Amino acid sequence: MNQAALQSSRRFHELDSLRGLAAFTVVIHHFYVAQGAETYSRLSHSGLRFLVMGNEAVILFFVLSGFVLTLPYERTGGMSYGKFIVKRICRIYLPYLGALALAVAMNCFYHGMATNVKWIQETWNQKPNLHIVVQHVLFLGDYDWNALNSAFWSLIYEMRISLIFPFLAIAALRFRAGWMLIFAAMLSLSARPVSYAICLSFGLDPASLEVFRYAETLQYTGFFVVGAVLAKNREAVRERYMRLPAVAVPGLYILAVVLYSHPYHSFDLGTPVLFPGQLEQWSVAAGAAIVIALALGSKPLQRVLHHGAVAYLGKISYSLYLLHVTVLLTLIYLFHGAVSYKILPFYLAGSLGVASMFYYLLEKPSMLLGQRLGKMRH
Repeated sequence: MNQAALQSSRRFHELDSLRGLAAFTVVIHHFYVAQGAETYSRLSHSGLRFLVMGNEAVILFFVLSGFVLTLPYERTGGMSYGKFIVKRICRIYLPYLGALALAVAMNCFYHGMATNVKWIQETWNQKPNLHIVVQHVLFLGDYDWNALNSAFWSLIYEMRISLIFPFLAIAALRFRAGWMLIFAAMLSLSARPVSYAICLSFGLDPASLEVFRYAETLQYTGFFVVGAVLAKNREAVRERYMRLPAVAVPGLYILAVVLYSHPYHSFDLGTPVLFPGQLEQWSVAAGAAIVIALALGSKPLQRVLHHGAVAYLGKISYSLYLLHVTVLLTLIYLFHGAVSYKILPFYLAGSLGVASMFYYLLEKPSMLLGQRLGKMRH
């Protein structure tokens, strides 16, 4: 086995742990969102902003996905398109269906709570109907993504981009990093013009959420490309990190934190060319790329990421992401709308416990099924 094959077959446990920590920030993020806009805003403008960086965590997920999904294509022969799609469906979609079924079941019991918190109002505001369930199952139309579980919104992008990702991975491995990063930037810059073109072609409102979501797909595809470029150049990045003088390393950590947390988020950096928030998202993606590079090269950070508790968090990270909103909303109804620190221990323990069971009962078997089906198609 050649060096490239050895590297691509290696499991990067550090990145699993990063995903786990990011998933945990999403868990905390939604706890504070459930307390209302005022509490969330106050925290997001304080030194504890890192506790509510749930949207940033999703961008980190996208960059990580681009990195990990590129690795199989480094091997001679790569992975067939059919095998990739089968494994992706088993890895992402099947656990999603299980989490969707649980959300629907709990929503049948609990719905329509009178509250002033918009986030709670938007989710489980009525009993689920067949139409919204079918839309969630098939990812069809511009449906209400918050109706059953607000964490599900990112999965449609994950699956949509997965349909074209093998071509992006092959391109990232064949072309220079600079050209691919320019391509990623062009995808982002084309988002708003494409949205306007869609509006002109189909007579849609330029401000409609549907158009914005289609345009965002281009933005998020760029983040997958960033991950793919980083995967291809990971050894060069790691070697460059190892050659850094010791005094420069803390500065790199600080840069990663500043870019990822983008403390300048209060400023409206939208322009006539870009949607508001696009530049901030690119800041997060750049910070995420540096964090991934540090995870691959920094021994102190690797020791943290290899810790048993953090590693376990990484193992169940996808299940945790899928289920924590259902756990939180169930608790909110059980406690008659109280979203206080009294429920936080129940929320954390419940989310971790349910995610652990879900991982072993559904997520892991789904991954094993994908591996078996992938071998059949090889």
